[in-house]
Amino acid sequence: MKVLVEIDEQRLWEEVLGSCWVGYDWWTSVRYISGDWDVIGELTIAYDDPDSDATIVDSLTLGKLAKGYAIVCEKYPHLSDLDNQDACSGDAIIQCALMGDIIYG
Repeated sequence: MKVLVEIDEQRLWEEVLGSCWVGYDWWTSVRYISGDWDVIGELTIAYDDPDSDATIVDSLTLGKLAKGYAIVCEKYPHLSDLDNQDACSGDAIIQCALMGDIIYG
């Protein structure tokens, strides 16, 4: 099943990146290359590899964030309400954006 979701990109960026998602232990480093939590840009995010003791470094862009949000809307709709974003739901969207699914938590 495919679900088409239309959302304001600025709102998506602000609500997810402003949700305090970085507080979980698996996110080991977050650095804004451009933008900020309220300005669309790009981040470098380091996180624990779920399959080893290694650390993975990846970038998060608006495009990846939108893909993560689409995964959450399809598989975990209870976490997709942007009016009620919190650390848990923001974390889930970013995990889906970078890992393709919720791996931790």
